[in-house]
Amino acid sequence: MNHFYMLPERAFQALGGRMTLEGGGKGGSAPPPPDYTGAAVAQAGASKEVANMQNYANRPNQVTPWGQTSWNASAMTDPATGQPVTQWTQNQTLNPTAQKALDSQLAMQQGKSDLANSTMGRVQNDFSKSFDYSTMPQTGQNVQGGGLGATTNTTNEANFSADRQRMENAAFDRMRPEHEYQQQHMAQQLRNKGLTPGSTAYNRANQTLNDAQSRERFNAMEAGGKEQANMQGMLMGQQQQAFGQNQASGQQNFGQNMQSSNYQNQLRQQAIAEQMQKRNMSLNEMNAIMTGAQVQSPNMPSFQAGSTAQQAPNYLGAAQAQGSYNQNQQAADAKASGDMWGNVAQVAGTAAMFMSDIRLKSNIKKIGDHPIGVGVYEYDIFGKRDYGVMAQELMQVAPELVHVHPSGYLMVNYGGLHG
Repeated sequence: MNHFYMLPERAFQALGGRMTLEGGGKGGSAPPPPDYTGAAVAQAGASKEVANMQNYANRPNQVTPWGQTSWNASAMTDPATGQPVTQWTQNQTLNPTAQKALDSQLAMQQGKSDLANSTMGRVQNDFSKSFDYSTMPQTGQNVQGGGLGATTNTTNEANFSADRQRMENAAFDRMRPEHEYQQQHMAQQLRNKGLTPGSTAYNRANQTLNDAQSRERFNAMEAGGKEQANMQGMLMGQQQQAFGQNQASGQQNFGQNMQSSNYQNQLRQQAIAEQMQKRNMSLNEMNAIMTGAQVQSPNMPSFQAGSTAQQAPNYLGAAQAQGSYNQNQQAADAKASGDMWGNVAQVAGTAAMFMSDIRLKSNIKKIGDHPIGVGVYEYDIFGKRDYGVMAQELMQVAPELVHVHPSGYLMVNYGGLHG
């Protein structure tokens, strides 16, 4: 617990800050405070002088092959603040040749401006007219797929039934005389053999002849059917040929129509572009005149012409420095007066007991009195220089503030002294 004695500035607060020092405790008078405001004003004045010198140095008169640049200074009064200020004027003079060239360029530029201005009426007139689409070629019509004409007929049997019947009748007409002759000849032969009509032999012979003639008529009908099929095949071939020709013709017509439509659209687009060109021509001409070569100022050598900012007196900084000095001086005076034990009250609630037995102290020197009725001393304890009261004296006036350490030495409740 030896560390309890190492709080001299807090101890003074514990003592109530009411002790009186012997010998005044000042240890000599403090030096006079610096004049911070005066220093700030002097610094601002020096800055102003430097700025004036730099401004003058940055405004030299220059003489070049193109002409010369000069500066004039005059004393003026700022109308806003009423403060005296220096007004600088820069003069630039060209040599006669450069001035003549500049005058010529300015005159040319003025002439171009007048010419461009004279075209404004034509520009307004052109833009006041809307597009006349009625005089333009019409838009190409939409082209549909090429159509096919009627090129086929139904090739069923009914289309050729009359032709077939005609062929069969022709065949039957050729066979009829032969069949009649065969029947008469066979009847004569049967009579010559003594066979009478109605007999079995007679009927069998007629049946055989009839069967043979029936087969001939069937063959004629079959030939008519084949002829009908041939005619159908011929018609199909003709129809296929006609279909192919019709399809080729439709495709050709479609291509021609598409080409004609595209050409019509191209003509219309060209007409629109031409009308737009005519509409914008006057405006483009005016812009071309106005955006031509512009007059340029002669290229003089450059130099630093800016004004250096002057610093105003830093009164706020000076006040802060002055306040800081006063606070430091007050702290020094308070310490010289014995106020070196502050803030012990913050520790009193947790570590109020401090060793203060006279037997532990040496090199004792009285430096003041405490209102409670005891002296305040400076002394060495545990190898350190410290400040406080003597436990033996305090036991005579306030024994409740003195306690015995287990080691046998006396301790003082400095928190009680503060109350």
